[in-house]
Amino acid sequence: MEYQRFLKYFCLLVLSVYLFYLLVTDGYIDTLESLTIPFITSFNIFDSSTENSLIINQGNNSIFELSSITNQFGIRFSDYYPHLPIHIFTQNLSLIGNTSKLILLGNGFFGDRNWRLGPLDKSSTEKMTALYCPFLSNHCDITTDYNRFSEADAIVYHMVDDFDQNRAKQNRHSKQRFVFALWEPPPITRSLRSYNQFFNWTMTYRFNSHIITSYYSENAYIHKSSPFYQLMLNENSTRKLNWKIRKADYQPSDEILQKKKLGIAAALISNCHGTSQRLAFIKKLKRYIDVKVYGRCGESCPSNKNCREFIAENYYFLLSFESSLCLDYTRNNSIFELPSITNQFETRFFDYYPHLPIHIFTQNLSLIGNASKLILLGNGFFGDRHWRLGPLNESSTEKMTALYCPFLSNHCDITTDYNRFSEADAIVYHMVDDFDQDLAKKKRHSKQRFVFTLWESPAHTRNLESFNQFFNWTMTYRFNSHIITSYYSQYGYIHKSSPFYRLMLNENSTRKLNWKIRKVDYRPSDEILQKKKLGIAAALISNCGAPSQRLPFIQELKRYIDVKVYGRCGESCPSNMDCREFIAENYYFLLSFENSLCLEYTTEKFFATLEYPVVPVVLGRTNYSHFIPPSGYIDTNQFSTMSSLARYLNQTRYDKEKYLSYFSWKKDYVWGLSQFFTPFCDLCLRLHLDSKPNIIGNIHKWWFDGSCQAGHVLP
Repeated sequence: MEYQRFLKYFCLLVLSVYLFYLLVTDGYIDTLESLTIPFITSFNIFDSSTENSLIINQGNNSIFELSSITNQFGIRFSDYYPHLPIHIFTQNLSLIGNTSKLILLGNGFFGDRNWRLGPLDKSSTEKMTALYCPFLSNHCDITTDYNRFSEADAIVYHMVDDFDQNRAKQNRHSKQRFVFALWEPPPITRSLRSYNQFFNWTMTYRFNSHIITSYYSENAYIHKSSPFYQLMLNENSTRKLNWKIRKADYQPSDEILQKKKLGIAAALISNCHGTSQRLAFIKKLKRYIDVKVYGRCGESCPSNKNCREFIAENYYFLLSFESSLCLDYTRNNSIFELPSITNQFETRFFDYYPHLPIHIFTQNLSLIGNASKLILLGNGFFGDRHWRLGPLNESSTEKMTALYCPFLSNHCDITTDYNRFSEADAIVYHMVDDFDQDLAKKKRHSKQRFVFTLWESPAHTRNLESFNQFFNWTMTYRFNSHIITSYYSQYGYIHKSSPFYRLMLNENSTRKLNWKIRKVDYRPSDEILQKKKLGIAAALISNCGAPSQRLPFIQELKRYIDVKVYGRCGESCPSNMDCREFIAENYYFLLSFENSLCLEYTTEKFFATLEYPVVPVVLGRTNYSHFIPPSGYIDTNQFSTMSSLARYLNQTRYDKEKYLSYFSWKKDYVWGLSQFFTPFCDLCLRLHLDSKPNIIGNIHKWWFDGSCQAGHVLP
């Protein structure tokens, strides 16, 4: 039985605050002769000799001396509080009395000052009910108001976000609990040596924490015979909370078992560099059984299926391997608690934020609050100081709307005024244009994000070694960037069934933005096909010395079929026509070959072709199915010889149904609203939601190593 979110860690914190005082009064803590609070004196969560165990040296760690309890999992725990949240409901809540305790959120939670708990200006009853803790609704209040520091019974610090430790030490009093909170494992945690003798309690996923924050809280199964289950049913009924309880029987039927035909096991992995070596483990396992990997580190799942659902239907085992082998670290797939989403490119992404800008719309934007962030354009963009964004002297609302980001219109401003450097939350540098790096280093402060921005490939990029330890975030076309700048933004198709499309329609309508949406079906008519008389294929090329060797490739292809080259490296198009439009009208295939074979480098050569009734043939180092279904293009990488490629193009040109099948995907897509994918929209959101410290140690290596390969001609 699944009952999500009832096991809320703030419930445990509330109860802990109460019972500590209660038991001190009754003499349960024999190491305390007064109201002196036990401190965590040795803070070492990294010690390899203890298998990454957290060492806590404090008088009596079994503070509450609770009797042994068999929890809902049938596992026995003893002398340990609180273990898992089931323990809340074994207590006699009448002992608490009528007083109320105050919990202060001492800093942010991944940049969110309200810890993604929703508005905290409600009554304490509303807040505690919203936190799935209604039975304590009159007993605690939660606030972010730092002016109430002296009133607070507990101050919770999230150790990913910064806070003023010295100020906290000066303001604390003897009865307060300072709470160490973390959801992340030790490999990605800052040094904690300066926090010895600072905290009283821990609130993490580890079982030896004072309060458990387990990801289990969000996806829990509870035994139906447990008193916890009975309590939940009672709370749900008497308080009319309308919480959902799933009682479905998940034992596979014979029909389900018969469908498991794709293989024995599969994994869903998108962080390809986890410290657990899970990909190496799977590679070795493949020597003995068939194992498939899905996600960013493997194949894409079908567009109409949740990826886990797809694996469950077709495989017997799902390899649920963690990215880090840390004690008790068991998580869901995202620290941001985002649901798994099939994005508009028909590709699944996990373990990575923000991936592509679709993730903006999975966030609860109310979490951002009323604060505004300032983005400074630190230099020019191909010589244009305004980055081709139009006048930047307008209001922030006008600017963000012009950037196709109206839903964040009051939350960010963009400027080119270098005098506002000290105010800026992010300074964006385009690495094609020059800027004064030494001046930037002198003026920067610790909370600013320096953003590395590029639309060009590594093959056309300057040496970056002097910029190591300089940047915090990346904003490029690469999928592992912090913000994605893809050329798709100007030419993209959006699936009509996606929530993203529905959001765009709503934004367009309610804000009266007058954005144009094209619903034209680009499947070529017989009339269009009859006009294609100049030849089979053509290319549009103006850089004649590109490292991809596309011109030698075309020269070899010409030995088998007729191919025309237009642009600076070939013939001129008619003066009264757009060159792509001319090729689309007169040829069956447009050779959309990139000038560089660099990882994920995909430009308008591919995207702009999608607007026209012609089939793109691609030469690049990209999985183009990230952008459109594989049935919409022909990839030269799928052919071993030039003659086989030429033969396929020739056969497809004469097979009408086969040729038209390359356009069938467009009936489910619309074109023209993809401007919503502005990277500045994504940058704005990230500034609000991601406050984790980050320095890119070796930007040169990140950008260049393994990025590009030499061009080649098929034999």
